[in-house]
Amino acid sequence: MLNRTPARFQTQSDGLPPRPWARWLTILSDRPPAQVRGLNCQRLTGEGPLRQLIFDGALYNRADLERELGSSPNLSTANIAEVILAGYLRWGSELLPRLRGPLALVIWDSDREALLAVRDPLGSHPLFFAEKAGQVFVSPAIDLLTQQSGVSRELNRMAMADFIMQRTLGSQDTFFEFVRRIPAGHAISFERNNIRKHRYWDPAPEGIVNWTGPAEVERFDEFLDRAVSRCLSFGPAGIFLSGGLDSVSVAASAMERCRVEGLPQPLALSLVFPHPDTNEETVQRSVAEQPSRFSKPPGKTDCWAQRWL
Repeated sequence: MLNRTPARFQTQSDGLPPRPWARWLTILSDRPPAQVRGLNCQRLTGEGPLRQLIFDGALYNRADLERELGSSPNLSTANIAEVILAGYLRWGSELLPRLRGPLALVIWDSDREALLAVRDPLGSHPLFFAEKAGQVFVSPAIDLLTQQSGVSRELNRMAMADFIMQRTLGSQDTFFEFVRRIPAGHAISFERNNIRKHRYWDPAPEGIVNWTGPAEVERFDEFLDRAVSRCLSFGPAGIFLSGGLDSVSVAASAMERCRVEGLPQPLALSLVFPHPDTNEETVQRSVAEQPSRFSKPPGKTDCWAQRWL
C-alpha cells in the first residue's frame, strides 16, 4: 500500500463552511507529501521519526499524562498534540488506554512506516476511512471521504436495511459500501500491503464485568467530582436538568466544583412537555429554584434556562 514515506503533513481549508465539529482529511499516498486538510484540528509537524500527529476532540486527563511524563520538557506550554506525541514516544501503543475523552488521533510512525488511526474508547468522536489504489483517506466526516476522486459513493444497502429494521449494524459498517468506520476503542494501523485492527480498550477482557466493588462505591463522590471537573475545565458549561437523580447529582457536583475552583456557574437547561405523563417541570423547577437565584430568559414558554449564581 505504501511505497514511500510521507514527507510531512499539511493543513489547509477544505473550502466547506465551518461546522460545530472538526472537518479534516488525512491522505496517505504513495507519492509524498501526506496531507491533512480541514478545520479545527491540532497537528504537530517536525523533522525526524515519529513527528507527525493529528489530534481532534477533547483530552480530559492532560494533567495526569503530564505528571506521568514528568521529565519531558515544556509540556506545560505544549498543545495537546505535543503532549500526546510525548506519550507515544515513551509508551508506544501502550499510550492509547491512558487517553480519556472524546477524541480522534492520527499518528504517522516513520519507524514502522505505518499510519495509526485511533478512536476513543466509547466512540464519542466519529472517525472513518476509505481506500483506493495507493491511497488511504481518514476523516471524521463521511462526506469528505466520498468527495475524493476514486472513492465510490455506492450505497451499502444491507447496512441501510439493518438500520431501517432496527438491527445492529456491523462495527465498521456505514451507509456507503466503501467507507468504513473505525470502531470505538480500536486503533487501525495502515502498513505496507496490510491493515491491522487492534482493540486497545475492552471493559470486559475476560467476558466478565465486575462493575463496582466496595472500594469503587466508597470513592463514588471522588470519581463523580473528577469527571465533572474535567468537563468544566473547557469553559462555561450547561446541564440538561431532567427530573431524575443523574442530572441532579451532576448539577450539585458542578455547582460545588465551580465554587471551589472559582469557575463561572453552569447554565441549567430543561424542556417542558405538555402531557402530564411526560412533564417533569415541577421537579425540574424545584431543583433549579433551590438557591432562589435564577433568572428566566424572556419569551420562553416551552423551555427555560436559569443560571446558577
